[in-house]
Amino acid sequence: MDVVNAIEMADEPAAGVYIIRAINDSNASAAILATLAHCAEIKANKIYRIKGSEPAVKTTTRQAPGLCFRSAVSGHHHDRVSAVISSRLAQEPLPPLTCRAGECDYGVWPVTDRDTVLALESGINDLPILYQTSGAITLTADAEKRAFLSQPVILYPDHMMQVAPFHCLLADLNGMDDDDFLQRLLKSFNIRVARDAADASPAAEREFGLYLRGQWYHMTVITGTWFFADPVKDLDVSILRDNMLAPVLGIGNTDEDNSRIRYVEGTRALVELSTLVDQGAFKAVVVQFPPSVKRILDITDLGRTMPEKSFLMITEPDPHLILSALR
Repeated sequence: MDVVNAIEMADEPAAGVYIIRAINDSNASAAILATLAHCAEIKANKIYRIKGSEPAVKTTTRQAPGLCFRSAVSGHHHDRVSAVISSRLAQEPLPPLTCRAGECDYGVWPVTDRDTVLALESGINDLPILYQTSGAITLTADAEKRAFLSQPVILYPDHMMQVAPFHCLLADLNGMDDDDFLQRLLKSFNIRVARDAADASPAAEREFGLYLRGQWYHMTVITGTWFFADPVKDLDVSILRDNMLAPVLGIGNTDEDNSRIRYVEGTRALVELSTLVDQGAFKAVVVQFPPSVKRILDITDLGRTMPEKSFLMITEPDPHLILSALR
């Protein structure tokens, strides 16, 4: 596919593809910013929409598509895209362009060499699946043959995908006091008193933090108390629902419009949430650990939907902001 010069820049040659990387993070991975349909051979049924996610930052503008792929770093050796990116950055370690988009500074490498562009296109088209994490994709009339990306798109490896959990604020304890509530939880959780919020915070799956007025607790779910054979029920958010919210608190409906439970983004400081309990606005806080990216992609592969409020998608770079900054 011919590369069309879709962006005009005053001091640099136009390019249809860019490699971008955050320059204020030494461990940042590189992503691809494509301005045209460089995924010409990707069939519509090979773009899987990750269902159940929510962007960490909601905007009023239409968000460009974000597409994630399983990378060689994560053990998927069919990923040739990362190899092309690494080769390009090795040739020119310092970015020829920089820009500030939002609150992040980016290094930008325009890809104008036709062989490199073709290698990237070939690598992208060779990927068995692309996971759509945001935005909208407009298909051509011949949708079964190709998905035409009609606007800028960010393509990035799975190890660059960032997710956060949702924490729960509980309005009541179903008529129980704190001691009775803890006693009921002992059927499904091992519970210990925590020194503070940091000590209570979950460090891995199957762990939860709990705050009741004046005291933090660390909880670990007891093995065998959940249906681990089902990949969705094996998620922490499902374990919490099936082992605490429904049987102990009687909260069968965990929708956002249920006045007994309020979901808050996992990026919020825990001291803010515990203060709400101390002030009497809520009875308890439940802190969750985010699902792994692999779990999210595996469930998507099965055609399943992640439960609502199971994770928060940390917004990937906004291509519109980057392109505007480059202009």
